[in-house]
Amino acid sequence: MRRRAAISCFLGIWFGLYLDIYLDQINEILYDTMETSKRHLASAGLDWQQSLLEASSPSIKKDNARIKRQYRRKFVAYHSSPWEQQWLIHADEWSANLTNYIRVLQEDQKDLIHDFMLATCTDELPNPHSDWCMQQDFYRAFFYNKQSRQWVCQASPAGRRHFIKLMGQTKSLGPLQPGKQYEHIFSRFEYLDQETGETYFEYIEPLVAGLRHPWARLNYAGNRSPNPVIDFRGYIIPPPPPRGGPYQKSVYIDAGSSTWATGLGGPSLDYFTKAWKRQGIDFSKIYAYEPSVRPIDFDTALPEEYKNRTQFWQTYIASSPDAATPTQPFLPLEIKDRCADADYVLLKLDIDSPSVEDGSIRYLLEHDDIPIDELAWEHHVQHHPVMGKIWQTGKSRPNNNLNLGDSMKLFLKLRQKGIRAHSWV
Repeated sequence: MRRRAAISCFLGIWFGLYLDIYLDQINEILYDTMETSKRHLASAGLDWQQSLLEASSPSIKKDNARIKRQYRRKFVAYHSSPWEQQWLIHADEWSANLTNYIRVLQEDQKDLIHDFMLATCTDELPNPHSDWCMQQDFYRAFFYNKQSRQWVCQASPAGRRHFIKLMGQTKSLGPLQPGKQYEHIFSRFEYLDQETGETYFEYIEPLVAGLRHPWARLNYAGNRSPNPVIDFRGYIIPPPPPRGGPYQKSVYIDAGSSTWATGLGGPSLDYFTKAWKRQGIDFSKIYAYEPSVRPIDFDTALPEEYKNRTQFWQTYIASSPDAATPTQPFLPLEIKDRCADADYVLLKLDIDSPSVEDGSIRYLLEHDDIPIDELAWEHHVQHHPVMGKIWQTGKSRPNNNLNLGDSMKLFLKLRQKGIRAHSWV
């Protein structure tokens, strides 16, 4: 009798857990469906609440409290690398003019950049080309000679034939994970594994140079095309593969998404899905916002494997909670509403509207209840040694009096809050 009661109790607990997970999944699907319907109704001039009442449909709201799994990755501290510390102190001096900026990087810090290049190689080559490695960001690529420090790229006429000869012989080195030997270069996030009680570190690119690739700098013509590294994303160090297996839910929000394979400076959706997948993070939900792309054009370019997990809105985003509408969301609150502490969340913010972007960044700095792990953001500032001339035109013009040093300190504050903040292109 006791044995039968114990079995019944076990089955009851198992069934209850299974039912709870199942209901969470159904609730999430219904929530996402309702959010999409709200925006469609609002764009048609209809009140979504009244429409729900008329259809006699119950209001559905995601309850994050139902997610009981504890997030095992708890932020403890952020540690700037020695190279980053140098730039935090001397950024104003070193970026005062382009000539001085180039001299510091090409002469004074050439050995630091060499170590940076070695640590960010993504592909290796066999003999007799084993002195070379490839760096690629799934849009552009170039080859770096680990001995001579020579580099060639497809955009360089002199190196094009050599590039083509090396291409096709590469082998991926797997996840990008700088080791302890590069702690003089890369900064670190310290975490507590709440399941094992161990502390561990995750590396991230340092806040140095122009907050882009260390080789990125303006040419004398003041535009992008002759400099193939200015938009290269290979300097970004994504998070390492998750400890203990995949995240329960991984979410990627892209504000200023363009289409899947297009975008000024290179597509972001294609980059983040591929670069993060290389690290063992295959996004389970993707939310994309872009006012200049029609839904039909976005859907046409969407890869088949992502069609069932991607939602797109042709819309602008709001600069504050008060400015938000059913058709123009305020992203920090969208994240808070859609995601839980147990989720991994990446936000890419690049809509070339500094005032709107600044509103989201300010909110993230002032509030501790937004479950965001990773941020990629292009901060437009005055007198930037790489982008200064480009940002002085159109809607990208900075709306502040900040410089490169101020930008570094702002990214430092975000990192000190536990957000893996990357400067975007």
